[in-house]
Amino acid sequence: LMSPPCQLFAPGGGRGGKAGGDDRRTDSFHHLTAMLRRSCADGEGGAAPPAPAPAPLAKLPTYVLLENVVGFGRSDAAAGFIATLRQLGYDVREYAASPAALGIPYERARYYVLARRDGVAVPAGGHGWCIQGGQPSAPAPPPPPSLSAFFAAAGVAMDAADGDDALAVPQATFAAHPTYRFDVVSRSGSEAACVTKGYGKSHKGTGSMVVVEKGARDDDDDDDSGMHAALQALLAPAGGGGEDALEEPALKRLKTDADAIPTPSDARHVKHSGSARRMWISGAALAASALRLRWLSPAEVAALHGYPAGFDLSPAAGAVAKWRLLGNSLSCDVHCVLAGWLLDGPSDPP
Repeated sequence: LMSPPCQLFAPGGGRGGKAGGDDRRTDSFHHLTAMLRRSCADGEGGAAPPAPAPAPLAKLPTYVLLENVVGFGRSDAAAGFIATLRQLGYDVREYAASPAALGIPYERARYYVLARRDGVAVPAGGHGWCIQGGQPSAPAPPPPPSLSAFFAAAGVAMDAADGDDALAVPQATFAAHPTYRFDVVSRSGSEAACVTKGYGKSHKGTGSMVVVEKGARDDDDDDDSGMHAALQALLAPAGGGGEDALEEPALKRLKTDADAIPTPSDARHVKHSGSARRMWISGAALAASALRLRWLSPAEVAALHGYPAGFDLSPAAGAVAKWRLLGNSLSCDVHCVLAGWLLDGPSDPP
């Protein structure tokens, strides 16, 4: 089924929420829902379909899987769609799922609807994803690896991306936005933010930036003292920093114990996420620091989305075009699990 554009239901995206279902860009979704509704024997199942009403489907699908941002699950469009499915005799479950629950260092929470119409119930599944009654207790998710370990296992070289000038975020970007807190993660970070289609073009809420490991070092110095000094200097104006804020000698060994990283007294400069080794740092602090940031490469984003090593969405396209495609794509790992539940039962596929 064609899910409506997620921007309408994302935080800060257009009218969002319930009003997002009234946007003309949802017409294709409403049309498909209306086709299903016309297949109901009594013509009920939610709000009246738009005129002229479309013809009913010649044959109803046995399986349905819908994906959108979490906000879509609170919309009238989602409520009408689910009501129609139940009117037609589908067993329906809703989920809120993210690859982070599968041990992937990537947070991309999405809303899903799974439904089947063959007399077999859709399982609640695991991972704590089901948002309806009957959900089994969720075990603690596996600890995600660091980005460097994850990419190494996926066959993606972070060193190559660190040396790619095309991925570097200009220092002028930080100076131009002194009060904005940039989402920053190190190689040892275990939580990169969701990459959207605006990644690489806009810094506002489009995904995490990565610290360039070699950018804060002297060219002839192979140790990590340069990076240690750069981060120490960065934290000091915010009220954190000092030797207690770092494991000697590198940023990649930034302490994860919240008690060992003092909360900055001035939240305009630096905020920590504790064990995720992720920070939100003001543009003013970054512009004055020796740290250098870059965008995640398209290959790194593809790996976080579960694409196999060497997969290239469009070899001839540039990075911005690839980021746009990947930002609009799906988590293959999450969909593999959900499709397995829908088609085969509650056990995760290999």
